[in-house]
Amino acid sequence: MTNTAHVTALSSSARTFYEANPVTEDVKSLLEETAVFLIGVTRRSTEEAFELGERLEHAAALLPEGTLEKWAVARCGYTARHVRTQRAVFRNLARYKDILVELAVGPTVLGKLSAAEPEQIEQAIGFAAQNGKLRVLDVAEIVASSKNQVDPKPQADPYDVGGLEGLKAIIAIKVRDGIKAFIGHLEMIRAHVSEALPKKNIVKKTLAEKTHLTARLAYRELESLAQFVMPHPNDKHTMSPIGLPTKSGWEKISRLLFKMGSETHWPRQGRAPDLAGNRGGALVGLGDLEGYCSSLAKCGNPRGVEHQRSDRCRCEQVSSGGGQGQ
Repeated sequence: MTNTAHVTALSSSARTFYEANPVTEDVKSLLEETAVFLIGVTRRSTEEAFELGERLEHAAALLPEGTLEKWAVARCGYTARHVRTQRAVFRNLARYKDILVELAVGPTVLGKLSAAEPEQIEQAIGFAAQNGKLRVLDVAEIVASSKNQVDPKPQADPYDVGGLEGLKAIIAIKVRDGIKAFIGHLEMIRAHVSEALPKKNIVKKTLAEKTHLTARLAYRELESLAQFVMPHPNDKHTMSPIGLPTKSGWEKISRLLFKMGSETHWPRQGRAPDLAGNRGGALVGLGDLEGYCSSLAKCGNPRGVEHQRSDRCRCEQVSSGGGQGQ
């Protein structure tokens, strides 16, 4: 079939389009000239690919808004996808036209390249200049490689994410960062305790000054991380944390941190802080705290830390004869 016969064969569908989308005779004449060129293009050169896209852009300006693809399908036998690709070649690659024509980049490759980012286009041009050719596969690899190098999009602020997933995210942040802070503060206390234990005369006032504020903070951190909240049994208007299981390792740590957090709980003479609440009871004192802290630093189970007799003895060395008072 000749080009002229092709034009005639499409006249009926074109007539239907013009009836549904009336245009003036002058505009129709310009559109028909464009149609003849579009139908007549067979094996396109790089130059013609740009001209084809430019002609489609001009036709779009002449036609009622949003009808270019319908016109190209009905009048020229193009597909809507082909129209979009050719317009993209003209719009997105016009600034690179001279170099692309010089490199004789094929129309199919131009179509693939028209969807790339400017940096990717320039990289593809450099590849073509170096290798003497540019294939669709080359463009695809350049685009894929470039995407892999792009930094991931910043994630939404978890504190702005609603629903259960958002709640889980901020709880995970609390646990992750809260444990780090808690362990760090226990390590600070442990360092001061470790420094004091070997000494025959432990100056309790000095040790308390170094540790009581950190212990107070660590006590609250443990409370926040590990304890639930419920109305006070004697006053429903007061919300209180539920205590940890009695005599458990963590409960002992909690009580010790509570006593260490107040200078008034440090005995004026005789003993290190006594968690049993009396001078004759079993001690869980500074030596035990050191053991617990060391275990925690290694992510161990505090209940699995045995109380070292030597450490307990060191605590008990804070005697009326050895202590220097506050």
